[in-house]
Amino acid sequence: MSTLPVDVLEQLLALARRLTSRRDLDSVLKDLMDGSLRLIPGSDFACVFLYDVEENLLYPVGGVGFEMRYMQHVHLKPGESLTGQAFLKKEPLLLPTPEDVRRAQQNLLPHNDRWVRLAVGRPTNPLRSSLAVPLCVGDRTVGVLVIDNYDTDRNFTEIDLRIAVALADHAAIAVANAQDYQLANALSRELKQTLTVQHRLLGSILAPSSSFQDILHTLGGVIHRPVAVWDGDKNMVSQSGAMSEGPKVFPIRTGASLLGYLGVGGRPLSRAETSAVEQAVPLVALEFMKRAAVEREQNRVRADLLYRLLDNDRAALQDAEHCFGLGGQEWQAVVIGRESTRAMADLVQILGPDRTFSAAVEEARVWVIRQADKPRVSQWLAAHGGAVAVWGHPSLGIEPLAEQLRGVLSLWRLIERDPLFDRVESVAFDLREFPELALLHAVPVPARHHFVARLLGPVESDPQSLETLKAWVFANRSFRRAAALLHTHPNTVRYRISRIAELLDRNLDDDHIVGLLWLALLWHEPLDAAPALDAKTNI
Repeated sequence: MSTLPVDVLEQLLALARRLTSRRDLDSVLKDLMDGSLRLIPGSDFACVFLYDVEENLLYPVGGVGFEMRYMQHVHLKPGESLTGQAFLKKEPLLLPTPEDVRRAQQNLLPHNDRWVRLAVGRPTNPLRSSLAVPLCVGDRTVGVLVIDNYDTDRNFTEIDLRIAVALADHAAIAVANAQDYQLANALSRELKQTLTVQHRLLGSILAPSSSFQDILHTLGGVIHRPVAVWDGDKNMVSQSGAMSEGPKVFPIRTGASLLGYLGVGGRPLSRAETSAVEQAVPLVALEFMKRAAVEREQNRVRADLLYRLLDNDRAALQDAEHCFGLGGQEWQAVVIGRESTRAMADLVQILGPDRTFSAAVEEARVWVIRQADKPRVSQWLAAHGGAVAVWGHPSLGIEPLAEQLRGVLSLWRLIERDPLFDRVESVAFDLREFPELALLHAVPVPARHHFVARLLGPVESDPQSLETLKAWVFANRSFRRAAALLHTHPNTVRYRISRIAELLDRNLDDDHIVGLLWLALLWHEPLDAAPALDAKTNI
């Protein structure tokens, strides 16, 4: 530095003080390039390239003498042309003659060469002399300072290179500080925006009337995009704004369980917008869980109410009328089984959740529907060949409806128990076609228990004998059909039946005796007993 003129040293010191006091990157770049042109004779173009770590490219961020609208399209790889070479080697380059410049530019990619020529306004690019100095902060190279000579007869010298290096040393620190300051400001803005989004989203979900719509309305207002929520089966739950095709979808999970999806339409999301959506995801998940909890509680209440109705609880009659509005019009009880939970949910959608009262009972579902909705349910049954239904009859009062519930459940159990029903092609049964069930229910429970114990005797405590007797009696005394039900050989069934006849000391060829056994086997598992209800599987 002792070879530098005193006035140049003074200017360098003054420029260094300005650079180190700057925090704005644009101001740092302007001072750096103005100082380059002023301190280095013959320089008429100056440009700063900064390195993007993620892209692994050098981008021009400021220039003097260039048309930046063209220059901004120049993206240099490390090692490309004199700028990339200075960056890669971390050494300053002096190219004093046009021949030196041309050799250094031999690997300049064609599209970059075209944009440079447009930026300098000289199609032949008659670059006479050039300096390229890396901007280094410790072991990190943040960019490259390039100073060019196009229009003067003077070639750059070692003195010029020393001045450029001195400029670059101070500028590198200033650029790094300015970048850190920019990053800190950007993070601060993003944090403030994040906190604002969080407050708005939390405010929407903590509101008394919180819903998916409230969350989506708040999120859509923050990111200015249409948003929607789908459940796990991709059915639309809620939407805010007109959703375009191909939205960006965020899965909504809790642990390993998939609850649904949050979709965002429109143009691609910025980082801040993506952050806002990611903040909304757990709130949407919470709303899913909240709805599920409410639904589980409703199902529990319904299951409990149904149990009480079937158990002939008088207070349940009044509760049913008040809680579910089961009064003032004709209602009908029906049991539907042998169909998937998904299909049952479809039936709820067809009728509307507020027009049904249902609960899972064993392997079926007991429903209470409006008499006016029976044709719609019948149409659904016709479309689902695997479903089987047991219908009650229209009832105006709550008390007759409770009797219906017990009746349709008894008939359903009989259908599921008696193999004879496997041969019936009908998918719908009417309780009024089975009046004997009312007679069976009319017998007091203690009398039933006494009758069962007297008829079945030792067979009642022998599971294999009891199962064989049931299969044989309900198969209309067919050894072949009973064997098919028991997955054994007909001769095995014959042997067991003969052994059962000995245990009971009864003639099983007697129609009267078999009829009594049929009745005892029905009462052995009471048809009208309160069922085991599963609130978890309720719709």
